[in-house]
Amino acid sequence: LGLAIVKHLTQAMKGNVHAASVVGHGATFTVRLPCAAA
Repeated sequence: LGLAIVKHLTQAMKGNVHAASVVGHGATFTVRLPCAAA
């Protein structure tokens, strides 16, 4: 449920979420969001 919420919010902000896992070592989740130049 938590990852589904993260995906929905990330897509609403025009970003993306990526998941990678390695058996026996867990998973890594990366969220990328656009950021305007300062």
